[in-house]
Amino acid sequence: MVYMNTLEIIREMEQDESLRAALRAVILGDEILSLPNEMRLLTAEVKKLAEAQQRTENAQQRTEEAVKELVAAQLRTENAQRHTDETVKSLEEMVKELAEAQRHTENAQRHTDETVKELANAQRHTDETVKELANAQRHTDETVRELKESVNRLNESVGEIAEESCALVLGAMAEERGWTVLDKPGPIDVGQGEVDVRGRFDTPDGEVVVLAEAKSRLQGKYVERWADRVGDPAWRKRFLYPGFNGKVLPYMYGTLIYSDVDKQAKKRGIGVIKYNGEYLAPRPL
Repeated sequence: MVYMNTLEIIREMEQDESLRAALRAVILGDEILSLPNEMRLLTAEVKKLAEAQQRTENAQQRTEEAVKELVAAQLRTENAQRHTDETVKSLEEMVKELAEAQRHTENAQRHTDETVKELANAQRHTDETVKELANAQRHTDETVRELKESVNRLNESVGEIAEESCALVLGAMAEERGWTVLDKPGPIDVGQGEVDVRGRFDTPDGEVVVLAEAKSRLQGKYVERWADRVGDPAWRKRFLYPGFNGKVLPYMYGTLIYSDVDKQAKKRGIGVIKYNGEYLAPRPL
């Protein structure tokens, strides 16, 4: 009977939640009943710990990565430091070289300044020398002009002496040969040219006109030049007398006669006279 009552009690408990709860409380006690709740709390705490552990691991991983970055940065810093040290050494060497170059430059500048001073002094000396040379050149130019004038006057004098000597010799030749002087030998200028000596004579063979050129130094080239001139009928006619139809005797006079004169004079038919008379006879024109 007791057994049946127990079954009935179990059926009633199955149907009544409150009875089941009361029975659990009697059988299990408060500590056992509180276990699910505590389990939930523990589970929540474990979950929180797991999450914290995950965060810790993540933080650890980030820390490790940060450490790696710090190590890499340290390596870069050390490399940069080495490079900086090398750069500093290089800069120090460059500074030394620049300082040495600066000393050389200063020495060169001092040398240049001294050289400039020397050049300035030399330039002043040169300017003074140039002034002296300019004055000397002016004096030389004046002297040269005076010498040229003196030479020209001397040449004129020598030429005049040669012309006068030629005229005198022609006069002596005429007297020696018995010629009659119709016009005394002397220079003639007709405005279109001049002849050193012209003379007109009456000879046993008829009337003749002498046309002569006088040189202090008679050379063959002068003979050629005179022969071309006096051999031109148009040129020669300007120095003849009006109505004259006689012969023209072309002569050259030389105070000093060069060796090539004979050949040229004979070839061109030019007579040559010197201080003591006729040297070569002319070919009449």
